[in-house]
Amino acid sequence: MINSLLTKETPISSGDIFFEILSKKGLKEMHEYSIKKELYEFFEFEPFREISDTEKYIEKLSERMDTGKSIYWFVRLKSNNNLIGTASLSMVDFKRKSTEQGYALDPDYWGKGYIFEIQDSIKDYVFNKLGFNRLYGITMMKNEKTISAALASGFKKEAIVKDYYFKNGKYIDGWSYYMLASEYFNNNFTSKRLGAVIQIDDIVKVFSEVFEDKGIDKNLIMKNYDKWDSVMHINIILEISKKFNIELTPQEITKASSIQEIFDIIMNK
Repeated sequence: MINSLLTKETPISSGDIFFEILSKKGLKEMHEYSIKKELYEFFEFEPFREISDTEKYIEKLSERMDTGKSIYWFVRLKSNNNLIGTASLSMVDFKRKSTEQGYALDPDYWGKGYIFEIQDSIKDYVFNKLGFNRLYGITMMKNEKTISAALASGFKKEAIVKDYYFKNGKYIDGWSYYMLASEYFNNNFTSKRLGAVIQIDDIVKVFSEVFEDKGIDKNLIMKNYDKWDSVMHINIILEISKKFNIELTPQEITKASSIQEIFDIIMNK
């Protein structure tokens, strides 16, 4: 059976997503995005074709949950209940207070900031609810989106794991990353004083330059702008930090999903 600590509470999001325990109730919805080839670029297995493939996969994950060392969730939108992906904790070690995170997102929802909501919710669950000390993950070296999202969420690179994956007859290196509870709870991040008063139009200007888009205005939201994906999020944060001589905490970086939010974060420094 699933360890009761893992199911006592699901991860909580302050954004537009919520979590529910994975089950066959979501089979048809999960299959709809599980047949999309772009989802599998950095997976070792091939895209599902038949709904029976997706069903077998859910059964496989359910068996893992029965060991008490893994938990899998569906991720849904609060606004319309749409299933947009899955999230998980595996290799759950209650003695060492350590676990590995994972997630998969419907390609139709890439670049809209949901990955940051998922990671923020998992971090809160692992460090606050479970009281764990270490959260980590691993992905393929060329998975730029996941690596950028991890760094933007405050994770640190741990190592290059040689020949970790095997796909299409080739070994592929893994990129591992981690976060410790002490880092998650440490709010003593230093920030330098702003040299001048900043207006929201100054933030708009940075965005316009980075995205080379003069049509951007102060109402821009990450979810509504396709160019603003996890990779560009890092570029924006770096440019904001350089331009205004400040440092943003991992929590602030995760929440910086609109121009107004970034402006408010800077003003609170």
